[in-house]
Amino acid sequence: MLAKTIPSSKLWVMAKKIAVFLIILSLNAAAQLQFNPNYDYDPLDSLLMRGIDKVYGENFDEALAIFDSVVAIDPESPRGYFFVAACYNNLMGDYRNFKYEPLFVEHIDRAIKIGEARESSGKATAEDLFYYGGAVGYRGIFRSFRGDWIGAFKDGLRGRGILNNSFKADTVNKDIYLGLGTYDYWRSAKTKLLWWTPFFGDNRQKGIDEIKIVTSDGKFAAGEANYALIRIYYDYGKYDSLINHWQNKAKKLNPDDPFSLYWVGLGYIKLNKYDEALKSFETVLKVYLGSPYYDQAGEMECRYYMGYCQHYLGDRESSARNLEIARRMSLKLADRKDMEDTINSLNAFLKEIQHNKK
Repeated sequence: MLAKTIPSSKLWVMAKKIAVFLIILSLNAAAQLQFNPNYDYDPLDSLLMRGIDKVYGENFDEALAIFDSVVAIDPESPRGYFFVAACYNNLMGDYRNFKYEPLFVEHIDRAIKIGEARESSGKATAEDLFYYGGAVGYRGIFRSFRGDWIGAFKDGLRGRGILNNSFKADTVNKDIYLGLGTYDYWRSAKTKLLWWTPFFGDNRQKGIDEIKIVTSDGKFAAGEANYALIRIYYDYGKYDSLINHWQNKAKKLNPDDPFSLYWVGLGYIKLNKYDEALKSFETVLKVYLGSPYYDQAGEMECRYYMGYCQHYLGDRESSARNLEIARRMSLKLADRKDMEDTINSLNAFLKEIQHNKK
């Protein structure tokens, strides 16, 4: 009797399932992942959750290996490319290290291209639209912080529309509110001069409320939503809310998270709590100096803010030492557009100190 032949398509599906199983076995089984009981997680979703956990632990190489495996297993979906791009974006934001920018652009553009093709075919699922709209929105945020306001506005508006379509197709996925809330907040924050018009207006609180939904009801993005609020509360000038949110929410993800502690430190400075601010920047610097993702731009900023705090705490010797290190490093960073404001602030503070000595 001849053995039953298994079709090649089924063999491929079996191979993918085996690959997922083997990858899961190879990961740290002790990791305490925060799965939301309101959602179903398939094997690839579980991989994504483990990758996200690695990102929050600052283990970006391990996270990228996991997200790359998702791309390899499901190359025709935008989700793997989206998470690879998001990982590079977090890495750059945490460490001020922009050598990863081409890799971010490559993967975010790939996610968008796949999403466009899926949408054009008329076969796009709610999940396809979610990652497609999220990728467009992510690119818009990236463009805004690089000074491309026209590109950012176009991407933001386009991304929100795609996410709206995704939400119509799947109202269960609350992660969508992170993209909607991010757009609503930052669009308002960057268009203050146009609030008097009916088309714009101040939707900052609306954006915050939308993001808050994700912190409790998100599938993948609860942690990211908590981090997003850190930056937003600082921009909004709600410094007490920033500190409270860090202490009671975001800190649980990683108490040494350099992104959060950077904004927490600036928040404490705004509240004139220089001792607490100094502790924040000291922790950030320790993380930077021990990281394989180190970039001198991050250290320069930390040295400046540490020196700033030490000056007002009366430790003039330590302040002078850190400010001098920051000044020397700033000379090597003069061509970095993203460091321009910090360098100008540093130089103005040094001039102020010198003037007060006379």
